[in-house]
Amino acid sequence: MNKIKTKNIDLAIVTNEPFPIGMAATNRIISYASIIANNKKVKVYITKPTEKINTQFNYNASGEHKKIVYEYTSRRVIWPEEKSKLFKFKIIFYGYLNLIIALLKQKPKTIIIYTSNISTRLLLIILKPFLRYRLIIEENEYPKVLKRTNNKVLLKINFLSYKKCDGMLVITEELESYYKSMKSKDVHVLPMTVDTSRFKKMEGNVIETNYFIYVGGGGGFKRDGVFDIVKGFAIFQKNYPEYNLLLIGPYNPKDENIQAIIQFIDNNNLSGNITLTGPKSTNEIPSYLSHAKGIIMAPPKNFVSGGFPTKLGEFLMSGTPVITTAVSDIPKYLNSSNSYIIKKNNPQGIAISMEKIIQDEVQADKIGLKGKETAFIHFNAETYLNDLMTFLKI
Repeated sequence: MNKIKTKNIDLAIVTNEPFPIGMAATNRIISYASIIANNKKVKVYITKPTEKINTQFNYNASGEHKKIVYEYTSRRVIWPEEKSKLFKFKIIFYGYLNLIIALLKQKPKTIIIYTSNISTRLLLIILKPFLRYRLIIEENEYPKVLKRTNNKVLLKINFLSYKKCDGMLVITEELESYYKSMKSKDVHVLPMTVDTSRFKKMEGNVIETNYFIYVGGGGGFKRDGVFDIVKGFAIFQKNYPEYNLLLIGPYNPKDENIQAIIQFIDNNNLSGNITLTGPKSTNEIPSYLSHAKGIIMAPPKNFVSGGFPTKLGEFLMSGTPVITTAVSDIPKYLNSSNSYIIKKNNPQGIAISMEKIIQDEVQADKIGLKGKETAFIHFNAETYLNDLMTFLKI
């Protein structure tokens, strides 16, 4: 392993997200960090291993990706699931120790904390007076700690971190208002951003073409209305049996929502047409999106997180027509000229939109291209670069 040395960092990003291959959070980091890295020195520190042996996408503990230098500070990428708690504690401790050493040597001007981990926040707040960096917390939804614990001490420490940092980076105006109310000194809105280069050189050999697609995973299957998508496809498929539906992303087969979806698929004899593929490499996903007839996400209600569907920008950037519900901030950017907007909780509307795409491919292509134009304007980090650099003070 060749360790890449980087001194006098302009921007450090400290996270627990996998890197450089990951899901929405990883792609968010890359989308703006890669633009900044064209003129400044940027390094991402991953404080603990992120990979599992059976689903490993990242193999190097350090390297460079799109001019972003990165380092797993624990010196390993695979989380030792089968090891003892003591061994795991040593791995985490070693990761933090190496992070401290790296920051002492490389003296970043600004650090973005892209994790809700309390230990990481406390460490960087404690080090701040000695290393004199500007400390920014990025939050793309309401505090996760509210979902995880009722412990008053942990809640107090978490909320205190917003006051002790120099600023916050958020994804929506709703979150801007919320975190200003938490007495954070400086809250900056950076809308959802997409790494546009991912759609210029796409990997993966997608042979099938007659398919619609959803990409998400985890809690997203429920949040994005995947059951409604499946029901809508079932209606559509009766008249168009040659088409398929791909549901891409990690899922828990024991989850009640997933079980209901699988049961519906079996009861309606759709197992040959609907495929839950499991996770795919982030490098493959642009190709899957670009070769689809249409991309669907159907959130049944406003996002209670206060955030924005980060995957929507990638859906639009593919140039494939997108079907989506009009919830939260989505109508601020999308309308009938650049997408197929439907009412929430509406499988019939999904089926009708799918049929429109098939019956009028010329119009569908126009809408897909208009959606791509929208993404290039509103979901492109370059659009916001000057304001972001001023906020970060680098």
